[in-house]
Amino acid sequence: ALGSCCAGWRTMADEGSYSIPSDFKKLRACLCCKLIKTETQFNQQGCDNCPSLNMRGHKDTVLECSSQNFTGLVAQMSMAESWVARREGLVQKVPGVYAMQVLGDLDSECPDHATMHDSD
Repeated sequence: ALGSCCAGWRTMADEGSYSIPSDFKKLRACLCCKLIKTETQFNQQGCDNCPSLNMRGHKDTVLECSSQNFTGLVAQMSMAESWVARREGLVQKVPGVYAMQVLGDLDSECPDHATMHDSD
């Protein structure tokens, strides 16, 4: 589990305000929006930014639409005020932890897929 310094964030995440990983094991990043969660979180909650990927409750879809092969991460909690969020195209996304680059190919249609990867 995350350390006590993140206890307040974890509480807000449970209320739906933020989307942060609940653990550092089995982290995966959404191939569409780069949101990082654990495999279990994607399976239980789906992707907060990409409900059309239908990951919730579908472990095979979680494995197809996310990757454990990513580099860098950035925690964004105040999207509208962050120049990093603007640069990375995250302003319209839920506050959370995002990968800087995700390696893998998304077979499903993703509205953000082209725009997210054109800037890479």
